[in-house]
Amino acid sequence: MTRSVLPALFLLACSATDTAPLATVDSASWMSQVVLHPEQFRALTDADRDGWVALHGSALATAVTAFSEDSTGARRARLARQVVYTDLAAITDIAVWRTLEQWQQQALPVDEGMAGVAPMWRRCGGPDRLPERFHASGPVPMDGTILPQWAEERATAWAGKADPLRELVSEPIYQNETRVVRDPCGYAFLVAADDPSALMGALGTSEDLGARFLSATATPEDLSAAVAREPDPGAFGARSPSLPEFQADDLTTLHESVRALDAYIDSQRAELVARAPDEGKELMEALGLAERLRQEVLTARAHALVATQPELALALADIAWDATDRRVGPRNLPSTASVRARALLAAGRPREALDALEPLIAAFPEAAGAREWVADLVVLQHMGRAGNSKEN
Repeated sequence: MTRSVLPALFLLACSATDTAPLATVDSASWMSQVVLHPEQFRALTDADRDGWVALHGSALATAVTAFSEDSTGARRARLARQVVYTDLAAITDIAVWRTLEQWQQQALPVDEGMAGVAPMWRRCGGPDRLPERFHASGPVPMDGTILPQWAEERATAWAGKADPLRELVSEPIYQNETRVVRDPCGYAFLVAADDPSALMGALGTSEDLGARFLSATATPEDLSAAVAREPDPGAFGARSPSLPEFQADDLTTLHESVRALDAYIDSQRAELVARAPDEGKELMEALGLAERLRQEVLTARAHALVATQPELALALADIAWDATDRRVGPRNLPSTASVRARALLAAGRPREALDALEPLIAAFPEAAGAREWVADLVVLQHMGRAGNSKEN
């Protein structure tokens, strides 16, 4: 069967089959448990079939509501969504910073819309969320402390309320004859509204297979290590003990780490398929389990680097992204799309960041606000110098 077959068919079709564990395979990993013991997969998915189908298909909004409330699966879906919101907040912060810089450098007139952006953004801590290198050249551009009335009302009305933000984060919050302003704080509010550290902590104490299935944390030890080591939800599982060591001092060591990871996953897949029951082989192929583990790990590793080494993070995200299918879905995670766009923007390539955001918009409509900030930056950077782009 091919990977184009709907995962739900296999959620319905698996039957209980057992086989002896292999000494050469990491029997504690979620991939081993599912492939060698499909009945464990069925036990996991029977109660929340729709949620697991949605999570596998990267339909995070559907997954959050399809899972039983406060179940392990619901926490997994919420954490995955928070990773994307964290990236969108970072993308917005970078775009706002550089927009304010450009506005100031080009001595453009400051209307009421732009006058509200800097103080509003400062109030929600935007500059504090940026890496140190953004502050090397001086203070926050177009600094301000007093919010115009429209910005005051906006900050007060939606602070901490996730549902209206999720629905309206991409909508203009101010508009006049010359300028449309979108919320510089909405994604940060969304991250704060469902604390990722609390979700990670709750998953770390769970012995349920669902706390690890389809994630970068293959084993219980990996999950415990991630809770102890990774404050960034996107980097959860970047340095899992069960996997080959992650080293990325430069492109050479990065590619060596990727080759080591690929060799490990390929060997695990070959041995599992050699010993798995037919149902397990079907699951391995139809759900793309080995490919999913690889993309989850590479995406987590990209997140571990994106704030300090965006070019290396971009290299990992490009390797993780399945270019044969540009859509977000079973083959491509929303967080892979978002970290690619974030790395491109941090590396000073906003036009390419726009392109990288496109696949995310269809699956994550609320990403449109971040995309508009980047689009505004692209226009602003190229005003008066058409045909002289600094991007390659």
